Amino acid sequence: VNILIVTPHFYPENFRINDFAIEFNKRGHNISVLTAIPDYPKGKFYDGYGVFKNNRETYNGINIYRAPLIPRGSGSNLRLALNYISFVVGGIFTSFFMLKNEFDIVFVFEPSPITVGIPAIFIKKIKKIPLCFWVLDLWPESVVSAGNLKSSFIPRILNPIVRYIYKHSDRILVSSNGFMNSIVDKGISKDKIEFFPQWAEPIFKPMKSNKFLLTGVPEKSFKIMFAGNIGEAQDFPSIIEAARQLRHNQDIQWVVLGGGRREEWVKSKIKEYELENCF
Repeated sequence: VNILIVTPHFYPENFRINDFAIEFNKRGHNISVLTAIPDYPKGKFYDGYGVFKNNRETYNGINIYRAPLIPRGSGSNLRLALNYISFVVGGIFTSFFMLKNEFDIVFVFEPSPITVGIPAIFIKKIKKIPLCFWVLDLWPESVVSAGNLKSSFIPRILNPIVRYIYKHSDRILVSSNGFMNSIVDKGISKDKIEFFPQWAEPIFKPMKSNKFLLTGVPEKSFKIMFAGNIGEAQDFPSIIEAARQLRHNQDIQWVVLGGGRREEWVKSKIKEYELENCF
């Protein structure tokens, strides 16, 4: 099967879709990827990449086409909006150079933004092929939550776009059963929605010892751990404030495992509040 994956992130960025593409390629399918110039999580293009640099490459037998876009930069709302919109425009532009290729299906990987589906719909209509949309982040809910938006203005703009993308998807996969009601509420038949969870990575295995082995963390301290994306939706201001109020208790240690666009902000606040001994 000739599969075209449309995703905002791909190798050398580290996302689950990389494993998906490699595995399907191993099973004998012909995989192509329409993606962006890599800029996550630092917000600037990776070394060796640019609008006119390395926009076509092959990775593990997978053909990669990179669309020009505006990098995320500092991750401000304006820069993210420009980043999202520019991928839609750049993705449609790049797809013109791909139309000579044979594709049997378009598969969309959507960790955010949902507008990644627009170039995919363009290709679906031109090539007259089915579109499968894998939802990993609900819109507009995630935008409202991450931006702490109280106004209904943004959801009113986004909801028609979200409905359009869902309507033009032939199959919708959701990474959580809890996503289904939100999609059905937008007028989508439950018959075309299917639960498709993310898989466990092979590096995870049972550990014989439960001893805390992180360097520099006192073994007998009370440890509070956060593991995952360091972004807007994770409310790190509250975490930093809690650590600030508890900073005189040396038995409490905060452990953060992960990265994201608010990582530098978190580091700056740790330094500003002199919390280096707590993290």
